[in-house]
Amino acid sequence: MAIHEVSTAEYDSFLRERDYAVILYDAPWDVGPGALIRPLFEEAAAALGGRVNFGAVDVDVFGPEAGLPVANVPTVGYFKGGRLVAALIGPQDVAARTRAMLEGKHLGYRDGHD
Repeated sequence: MAIHEVSTAEYDSFLRERDYAVILYDAPWDVGPGALIRPLFEEAAAALGGRVNFGAVDVDVFGPEAGLPVANVPTVGYFKGGRLVAALIGPQDVAARTRAMLEGKHLGYRDGHD
């Protein structure tokens, strides 16, 4: 499943379109950890895309004034009802964490350390 590239104009509505959303915050120049997480993100979207909105945000396009929940790239933001429940940095098992969110479980610390 292709990952939807979320624009600045649709960001808020994308987060609220379904009960759950998962966003990959990254930048084209991130060829290290970003390259590692992208396939994991695509697998999660293929497995869970029927229940969860999966999208990607280019942090360079949004800029710092957008107030994104990003301290480093890549960061994966997990949202419920349009509200951020966790923002985790670096490669991770996106599918497992998304399933945990759907089950109402704690996803880990916001800084990415479990």
